[in-house]
Amino acid sequence: MVVGVKEPSLTLPVLRQTRIDIQRLATEYEAGACTQRELAQRHGVCVGTIRNWLKRHRAGPPYPSRQPRLTD
Repeated sequence: MVVGVKEPSLTLPVLRQTRIDIQRLATEYEAGACTQRELAQRHGVCVGTIRNWLKRHRAGPPYPSRQPRLTD
């Protein structure tokens, strides 16, 4: 490694899913079309991410982590 030279990143870019994408995924899962593991493989994420998306979907909009914050 040369000092001052960055190594190329070996990680993949993070792709964020929109609410519509999560809604579509949750509908597909709830219809019994596939398992959480199959969804995770298809979308390139871990099963825990699928579970979080399903949890957010079931909570209904606005998603708890994205509620607007009011300031004084």
